Amino acid sequence: AQVNFDGAYQCTSMADPVFIHPSSVLFDEGSQPAFVCYHELVTTSKTYMRGVTAIEPDWLFNLARSQCTVSRPLDSPLPVYDAESDAVMAFVRVHFGPHRWELPLQKRPLDEEGDAELRRRHFARLLLEGKVVKSLASLRPFLVHRPSDLASKTRNSRACNALLQRLKSASVDSLESLRRARARDRAFLVPELKMWVKRYRDKISEIVF
Repeated sequence: AQVNFDGAYQCTSMADPVFIHPSSVLFDEGSQPAFVCYHELVTTSKTYMRGVTAIEPDWLFNLARSQCTVSRPLDSPLPVYDAESDAVMAFVRVHFGPHRWELPLQKRPLDEEGDAELRRRHFARLLLEGKVVKSLASLRPFLVHRPSDLASKTRNSRACNALLQRLKSASVDSLESLRRARARDRAFLVPELKMWVKRYRDKISEIVF
């Protein structure tokens, strides 16, 4: 159930409003939780929820995905790199349930059909920003192109195209796949990365991936 401005909650399964009972530890007219689940409903002067538990809106997206309507990946905020899952994560808009409750922006991996080019572009951007390989962050002051240009199909320089093509040819879009490619060829990406810097090009070969 989701709270409304007057302290009433809207349920997914009924049209009438329901309320947290005043005896509940969660009853506080000034700071009721935005989302709750409950064990049962009891009707007296109002319909009250019993066995109420506060829940985080993220849980609805993570645990009840089948009831969510999810947008295409957003252009803003830009996708981020998640080191734990070694994945590029895009932000999406999410509406939950039959009443289309709007949840906070959520993140999902760019791993669906049709995501390959977008995932590769943002992996390249995040790589140059030092978000995937931390040691590459030392090159940022010397970059001659903006990594954010990789997110756009209309601003691709020669350096952008060379980097993207090399990543595509080796099927690299994660740190694990990058390390496999580097294990096969220690010079992998070195020529392409050198196109992005104006000084210390010789240092790129020394970077630990």
